[in-house]
Amino acid sequence: DDHDDDDDDDHDDDDDDDHDDDDDDDDDGAPVCFIESGCPEPPTDALDCAWLRGTMTCIEASSASCSESDTAIFDAWDKCLCEGECGEVIDTVDSVVDPLDWKDPHLSSELHTGSSMSIPGYRTDAFGKFFRFDMSDLQDSQWNKNPWDMFSPFSDMKYEWDEASSSCKPYVKYSQDANEEFVELVEIDGVDAGCAIRHGISEKYEKAANPDPNDHHYYWLEDWEHQTNPLTMLRDTRSVLRKASGAAPPTDFDGADSDITLKLKAPDGTEYTATTKLTYKKYLTASGNVDARWNKVRNLGEKCTQVPFMNKEDGSSLYAGPFSSSPPNWSDWTNTPRPTIVSPASCPRMVDGQPTPRVEKNSRQAAIATIDDKRFINAKIVRKTSAINGKEDKAGYIEGMAQMKGCKLYVDGLFTADGEALCTNMNYGSDKEVPIKEPHCSYPDLKETAEEMTASLEKMKNGFSPTDATLLLPYVGSDAWGSCSFLIDQALTFKDVPKTIKTMSCSDDWGTDAWLADPCCNWMLSETQCCAPREVNVMVPEASVDTDRLADYCASDVAQLTVAIYASKQFVETKKDSVDPTYGCVGDRTSDLQKYEVLQDAAKTCADELYGTYDHSTNQHKSSKVCTKDTDCHSGTCAAAASGETIRYCQTSMIGEHSAKCLMKEFLTIPLAQAKLKEITANGNLRASMEDVGDGILSIAGREMCTGPDGWNYDPNWKTCKGGWNDDTNQWEDAWNYETGMCDEYWCDDRDDCRDKCLNSNAVCNTDPWNDSIDESACLNGDLNNKFCAMCWSGDTNCHEVSQAPKCYHDKRIWDQWHATEFGEWTDTLCTDLMGADAVVETETCDSDFCPQSCQLPTATSAALCINAGGICDSIGYTDIYGCFVEKSRNGDCWSDIDYVEVEHAECHGSTTCEGFSTETDCDGDDSCWWDTWTEQRHYHEHWLEVTRHNWQPFCKYDTNFESLAEAEAGCPAGTTPQLSETKTNRCQHDQMCFSSDIAKADCEDWDNMSSATDDHFSATGDCWCQDTGEINTGLTAESTCVDYGGTCNAHDSANDGDCAGITSRDSCNDSDKGCWFDQKCHWNRATHVNWDSDMNLCRVNSQSMWGTLAEQAAFASECNSFSEGGTWALKMAKQFEEGRFYTEELCTAGVCDQDPGGWMGLTDEECVNTESCSDWNCNGCERDWDNVNSHSAPDSICWAAAANQTHCTDKYSGTWTSTNNDDGDMYCLIEEHTSPERCSYIYSECSKMDYEQCGGGSANGEFDNVITKDVLYCRPTKWAECKSEEDCVAQGFCQNEWGGNALPDGWWNQDTQRHEYKDFVCVAPEINLDSAGNDQDWFSCDAYGSGWEEVEWSELGCVIKTITDESACTTLTLGDTPANAVWRPTQFDADNCYEPKKCYNGNWYNRYNQEECAKCGDQFKPLLKWSGNKWMQGEMRSMYKWKDREFTSPNSWVTEIDRWMVEDLVNEVINRLNEEVETNFVSCMYNPLINSIEKIACVCGNNRDQCDQDAVINAPTSLVDTKSYRDAKQRAGKKLGTRLEVSEKSVNNTADVKVTKGLYVPPLREGTGTADASRRPPNRDAGERKLNGDSENSLNSAECMTVVTNADNWLVGQLVGDCISLSIAEDGADTEFLTPSLLCIDTNTQIERSEVFTISGLANKEGDVYTIADDMQIIESGTQFCFNVTKSVTACPIIYASEHATATEDLASGECGLISDIVQEIAMKQGCKMGDTKSCGWLQAGSLSQAAAIGTGIIVLLVIVGCCCSSCIGAWLHPKSRAVMQKHLNKAFFSEFDKDGDGMLDKDEIKVMLEKEFGEKFSVKQLDALFSKFDKDGNGQLDFEEYKVMMRHHKVHGHPPELQNDIDPSSIELLSLKPKESSI
Repeated sequence: DDHDDDDDDDHDDDDDDDHDDDDDDDDDGAPVCFIESGCPEPPTDALDCAWLRGTMTCIEASSASCSESDTAIFDAWDKCLCEGECGEVIDTVDSVVDPLDWKDPHLSSELHTGSSMSIPGYRTDAFGKFFRFDMSDLQDSQWNKNPWDMFSPFSDMKYEWDEASSSCKPYVKYSQDANEEFVELVEIDGVDAGCAIRHGISEKYEKAANPDPNDHHYYWLEDWEHQTNPLTMLRDTRSVLRKASGAAPPTDFDGADSDITLKLKAPDGTEYTATTKLTYKKYLTASGNVDARWNKVRNLGEKCTQVPFMNKEDGSSLYAGPFSSSPPNWSDWTNTPRPTIVSPASCPRMVDGQPTPRVEKNSRQAAIATIDDKRFINAKIVRKTSAINGKEDKAGYIEGMAQMKGCKLYVDGLFTADGEALCTNMNYGSDKEVPIKEPHCSYPDLKETAEEMTASLEKMKNGFSPTDATLLLPYVGSDAWGSCSFLIDQALTFKDVPKTIKTMSCSDDWGTDAWLADPCCNWMLSETQCCAPREVNVMVPEASVDTDRLADYCASDVAQLTVAIYASKQFVETKKDSVDPTYGCVGDRTSDLQKYEVLQDAAKTCADELYGTYDHSTNQHKSSKVCTKDTDCHSGTCAAAASGETIRYCQTSMIGEHSAKCLMKEFLTIPLAQAKLKEITANGNLRASMEDVGDGILSIAGREMCTGPDGWNYDPNWKTCKGGWNDDTNQWEDAWNYETGMCDEYWCDDRDDCRDKCLNSNAVCNTDPWNDSIDESACLNGDLNNKFCAMCWSGDTNCHEVSQAPKCYHDKRIWDQWHATEFGEWTDTLCTDLMGADAVVETETCDSDFCPQSCQLPTATSAALCINAGGICDSIGYTDIYGCFVEKSRNGDCWSDIDYVEVEHAECHGSTTCEGFSTETDCDGDDSCWWDTWTEQRHYHEHWLEVTRHNWQPFCKYDTNFESLAEAEAGCPAGTTPQLSETKTNRCQHDQMCFSSDIAKADCEDWDNMSSATDDHFSATGDCWCQDTGEINTGLTAESTCVDYGGTCNAHDSANDGDCAGITSRDSCNDSDKGCWFDQKCHWNRATHVNWDSDMNLCRVNSQSMWGTLAEQAAFASECNSFSEGGTWALKMAKQFEEGRFYTEELCTAGVCDQDPGGWMGLTDEECVNTESCSDWNCNGCERDWDNVNSHSAPDSICWAAAANQTHCTDKYSGTWTSTNNDDGDMYCLIEEHTSPERCSYIYSECSKMDYEQCGGGSANGEFDNVITKDVLYCRPTKWAECKSEEDCVAQGFCQNEWGGNALPDGWWNQDTQRHEYKDFVCVAPEINLDSAGNDQDWFSCDAYGSGWEEVEWSELGCVIKTITDESACTTLTLGDTPANAVWRPTQFDADNCYEPKKCYNGNWYNRYNQEECAKCGDQFKPLLKWSGNKWMQGEMRSMYKWKDREFTSPNSWVTEIDRWMVEDLVNEVINRLNEEVETNFVSCMYNPLINSIEKIACVCGNNRDQCDQDAVINAPTSLVDTKSYRDAKQRAGKKLGTRLEVSEKSVNNTADVKVTKGLYVPPLREGTGTADASRRPPNRDAGERKLNGDSENSLNSAECMTVVTNADNWLVGQLVGDCISLSIAEDGADTEFLTPSLLCIDTNTQIERSEVFTISGLANKEGDVYTIADDMQIIESGTQFCFNVTKSVTACPIIYASEHATATEDLASGECGLISDIVQEIAMKQGCKMGDTKSCGWLQAGSLSQAAAIGTGIIVLLVIVGCCCSSCIGAWLHPKSRAVMQKHLNKAFFSEFDKDGDGMLDKDEIKVMLEKEFGEKFSVKQLDALFSKFDKDGNGQLDFEEYKVMMRHHKVHGHPPELQNDIDPSSIELLSLKPKESSI
């Protein structure tokens, strides 16, 4: 936009001058076209009915040639636009976009200077305004932020209820002073703050009241999420005020004069004002505070955090629900107290009481005021057709507009369904051509723009603005930048030439066969095929210099002209390079941002380990880090395992140093992150210790707080409403007022109050601080001299007692209420009756209603004093018992798997004397005796043995006991091992009886006859059980009637059946001599019976009451103690003794085995070393089925016997015949529940001790070992059981996916059985792109195999089909007729098969490429899963506990604790700084070279260039790297695959500022260039002509232009192959050096031709314009980079040079850049000729470059564009094949194309054909002779390839030789027709 004549401020946003629509304002235009029409112009937003009908009226009036069939088409459009029925209208592409409604998905930091867009013109600074007015709505999402709005006046804010005004009020901090307090906010920039917030809320309510199903914004009302709550509205002041008042206030990004005024209210009600700025720093601080504060107060349920009711200004309701969610402490959120607010229509800005609207900089209002709809900045075409070859290009922007002369505008958008145009070529303007305007590049304007851009980059670098390239768009879209860019476009002419390139871009037209077959185009193919870089043939733009343009625009100084040409070249190359997705700025940004994503989990990892998560079961914070030793933990302590557990976790810690160590370790792979952490926490001291960093973490993330059981009540940061459980009312009561929605009383009010109440809360016993039921007397009870052994979680606080004095107690402990109901509760009387006068009742402390009880004997402090008190075990005669054992197979059954042993028995029966006969002869000699023989089957039963200390395993025990090992060895069957079965101590410990050693065996066995009737103790009371009914017959109360009831008399001999059958009496049957026996149906179970114990040789009384209730046991004991019948009787009670744990200081501090961290086993050092366990629980096994509700009341273990019936159970095993309660009515013989292996002499069952197969694992139907496992203990198989052997442990592990989950689902819930069932095999099918109905879909999924989790589940290995349960059905599965290729996979993995599944990994995720496709993309074909193996660990003694004094005191402590959320904010700050640095480098990489280049061009070629300091600007280097290097942080600065500096770890002392710049290389000109005396031809360099490595594609990059390196004698011996680079290193503003070498890599330019003379790569020093070889710098070539070590500031240039460089005595190659000299000479002569210099005009004779330039710019280019959505565009454009841009002719392939006879030579005929075909030049014989005379050096009448190239190079630059010029007939040059070719869409 030329504004030379406008003296006003051209950038005034409030310029409301009327548009100047006259056609005579051509001079006021930039490169634009004008629409001149009498017909209505299309609307700028969309077509409408009025426009269409107006246009049609206009067409009819102008008598346009419309056919009769057009009527129907008009009707269709009329119906569409006027009636909304558009079915008959063919949709077309928008060609012009209104920026006011523009939402571009590409408007991001990736947007680059090469982007194009079509927008209506503006009077001033079109793009600048376009990119500054608001482009987003109110910021309601963290994912949608306008960078211009990321500035806030507040650093922190609150929104709280004010009782006085009955409303919610905002409170803010705005100064960022550390001691700043919150103050009430009244106004922001003259706008009522409350009104603005209500306005923002009401906007969202409008969406909620009228929800759009496609708009999810209204969901925020439910939880006030998505960053749209009152606090975020205060943070997002700009967007909120824009919505509420019409304009946003300025920010400090806009400049110094950006203060705004706040009206505030002091606590006393006084209002005052303050000024502040909206800054990015405050915005970042506020963002962190907003999230944390809102989440806290929201969960507290404060009234102002509730979604409010909203009324309109007229009082009607805008929104009153539904409210579908609320904070957790609300039970009825529909009726929750909420504020009611009124929706304001607007919130005017008031100044001095008057409405004073603010006009926002570049606001929408200002933008609309300057729109000129007749002007177009750019043109977008839908289709264009070449007038040269008829080739059509679709959907693009017009290339080469700068070289076009002018354009005409047509509309051709109304067409038939067949594509025939309707009213074609209706001309909106006149027939005259509108010329393209020349650029108006003003150096002062460009300088101002460049300075503003540089300042913005500096703000980004220093963190004062978002690092978003969008913020630079106003500058690159400004008139100043655009005009100078346009000058470059005109100075350089471009032509598309074919080129083969390697790319991943799609180069095919959409929908074509090639497009469909190319995975780089067709994204569906990219699922399985790699889009790898491949060679494609494309048309690429090639630039040449337009000397006419440069002559018109630029300075006449030849050196400056050279600068302009090379600066333009650099500008174009930089634009292209910057956006390269792999090697350019964009590629580096993408890879660097991805690199830092791994840091996201650092805070959580450290917080989970060090601060832990709250464990409600222990009321402790528990670390998530599993450990085996102290060094595993950052806290330095691997804490003891919890009671009953073996897995140990790290001890939590709030010590800052521990957090520092953890974070530094998590940042280990990114040293720069470690440096940033130190920079933040240690005030920039990179030498800071971990302690210093930890102190910094505490200062940032630490907060004072109260810790302890009720510490949360006294948190000064977040007040808690007072409340608690009321035992009287049995309900929770608190001070929350449900009417007001506010708390009436908090636990504490401020910091000091909270601290006092914290430290003076109710005292508790420090042995168990979380148990407030222990009173002071119970706490200080004298146990262990008021000492205790403590396990502490946080240093010396938060401790819990682990010590326990030795205990002797009665065998019956009452564990819970269930036991108390069954057996009764202990009383002092019951306790002393059973355990003696010294016994006491001990009740454990607990939090439940019933706490465990026991009867203890405090005086018994050893096993001898407890169990063998008074030597009772010895007097009874207990001995060790030995047995015969066989190892039990894993899933075996002792009874059925091992053959029984038949033992022959013989015994003499009859009178008493018969018992003395031991032989059959002796027995038969006495008529009263008879000899009886029988065979006994002795079976094996399960028996558990303690293999090692506390390690119990099941064996099969032979059913015979021995009293000594010798007896066992003599009597054990073959194949068994004699072994101690039970110790005498254990036998005595658990035995309970009333016994007498004085009574003879005969008397004991005949007790009923021996006892007197008068002293009938131990009477025959009992019950009668009948096997035919299976229950007790309560009607039979005497033994005699019971045993006779229902019995039958049977004969031993069938011949006597009749005689025996008639006998009904039991006695008569047994006494008969007919050989009868009585089949007894009922049995008498005596409650008490006396029997002879042959093992002990004593008479003992067994009674049901001995094991009954405590009262029954006491009664039995009393009866036993008072009985004296037949001798002396004594009571033996069952007792248990616990050795005690850590009950002395020595035991407490000596250490404990880490295999038994609770110390329950009491392992010695030797035992600990021999105790081993697995590092993880992931073996096959069994566990309690907690999903089954019946399991909750099931015993945790039982002892039982394999009895066949009740008699067998009661008589043989003394067990209880018990029902399993299953549907089959199964019974079993229960010995004892809740027991242990050492107490069980029969079968011991506990889920965790069973094998996998015993509880349903390993079988398709889930078969259980027995009903005990299934229906009594309710076990289930699990893959996460304890590994019981080293073999099992090391064979197992965890095969996990990348997220840490199962590789395959190994089980799921069975709805039918109501059980979780594990699967050893599952059916896995590949994902497929079909839906559940078999239809194609655009993505791969498991939908085709089923719906929902019940049928199919996705896994890393494929789709797990749950409905298939056998291999055959899996492998034969089909989808329709197509095999599904499903696999029957095991769910159990080992280390080998875990790594077998492999997929292609591209660095971010796994894709579907096979191995071949994966290799194409350079990706990794690697294992999909990861194996985590187990370790078999040996025990180690560790000191874990502390010996402490018992105290009754406050349990709380006032500490500085680290807030895990603030640590996450700290880590986010590190990541943000890293990302900001990446973004800053990205933006600098994109724009610094462009700024440098365009400022040089403006300085040489712009208007008012006299204001330019030319030396400073021309010599100004381009910044490539400007960063800070850190100690101990290896980092890369610069492009990953370009010029870069790789700083080593120890290169800097603390920090150093590092800069890398490059200079613009300008080759030296030929002497005399720019004068009329200069030769028109370059010197004859035929003798020095040398072969190049490849044909030049750009003469500006020729080797001659770069040959400037000289030796000591000033001879040319080398050439540049890239830009010269300067490195500077500074610390604290002073120059410094690296402490250790760093690597500097300089990128070379592959487009530069390389002379074959120069073969050695190296570096050159540069002093002024002198380049000399730097022999002291050795390089390593890496790709296209030259890399070398540096320690200090240096300037170096990448070169290649000759091996004989030092001894050269002449130039080894030409250093004359002939082309650039010729171009500059041409420009200078044209400038001189225009100024009247006749010599210059004489120099410019026909045939020079000026002729080619004239032809190039003289072509009329015809362009057709329109500006409405239904229009199409017709283009007929012409671009000549100018000789100045023909580069293809120098390659061998082109040469060979015309070498028809293939002899490697071109004769005159072949040359003639080539020149005519390529250039339209018809040479005569004479002319050909002259041509060959000049270039056929060997005179053979033919041109070889080298001669041909010399001829073509000369021909390209100079045209025909001068001697040929007069011989050429100008009429022989055919000019192409300029008539446009019409086409339509």
